Amino acid sequence: MSKEKEHLEEKHNTKYKDALFRYLCNNEYEASKLYKAITGKYISPNEIELENLDSLVIADWYNDVSFKTKDNSVIILCGQQSSKCANMTLRCLVYYTNLIRKLYEENEDGFKDKIYRSAVLKVPKPEFYVLYIGKETIKSEELFTEHNMGYENATGFMDDMFLQIRVKNIDIHYDKWSEVQRQESSTLAGYSYLIQQFGVHEKELKNSIEDENKRKKKAMLLAIEDCRNMGYLLECLDREEFKVMLEKEYTMADYIASLKEDIRQQALEDGLREGLEKGQEQEREEGIKNLIVSYKEDDFKRDKIAIKIIKLYNVTSESAEEYLKKYFD
Repeated sequence: MSKEKEHLEEKHNTKYKDALFRYLCNNEYEASKLYKAITGKYISPNEIELENLDSLVIADWYNDVSFKTKDNSVIILCGQQSSKCANMTLRCLVYYTNLIRKLYEENEDGFKDKIYRSAVLKVPKPEFYVLYIGKETIKSEELFTEHNMGYENATGFMDDMFLQIRVKNIDIHYDKWSEVQRQESSTLAGYSYLIQQFGVHEKELKNSIEDENKRKKKAMLLAIEDCRNMGYLLECLDREEFKVMLEKEYTMADYIASLKEDIRQQALEDGLREGLEKGQEQEREEGIKNLIVSYKEDDFKRDKIAIKIIKLYNVTSESAEEYLKKYFD
């Protein structure tokens, strides 16, 4: 039995808490291929030790693959993202500090004692990668410093930066990957192709299937067949847990989007209420400005934003249009 098959057999009784990306890639063999595809560097599967750190997740949704070399020289974190997140650098910092805490608590190789000695204690060098497959444009690299998190740096030093973290963003859309990369990790290529085809079919079915759940399920089945025809993910396409996780993947995406909308709506309503209570037109306009900017960033159409302004702020369509000219155009 191949290593891929062994891994999938182990996963057969999964409780479906893993996201699809983690389900496919969270083993030494696939982690090695994944790392080679995104960096061009090779680490033998025999040298890889998976790290299941405490995840920062929504509803027990695990969507990362983290591992270190057995000699503790490097720790690699790969997180898959379908939407833009401004806090990935901070999340990676938490992952890394959790690893150091784990090394300390487990006291491997006398870590606790060595940390207080004069000699430098070698800890795993971190490498952070975000595998992005969303719709928005992202930078190829994100930088975390005290300054861009809202804190001013100390001044008067040769290097004012006391804390600095870099995260590499890697676009894993299928059409962005070279043939060499697809061959290096056919699993990640298959995952990317599956997501791409799901989007293609859902768009095609929009006019013929009104019910969103039925449309997504049909698009999912068509995307699975596309993968089969391309020879991708053949070991798991027919597994029930694979289909369950794929369906959950999009249910979870909807849930997160809905949650963000609820939070934003509540914040806008709270701001509106506060502004009205104070009777300050300036705060009212600031609230409308924030609404427009927020929805524009999420690609809401102009006319839909106008409706929300009219409904929330009880203004005329003419007034809403004036605000849109000011803050949208």
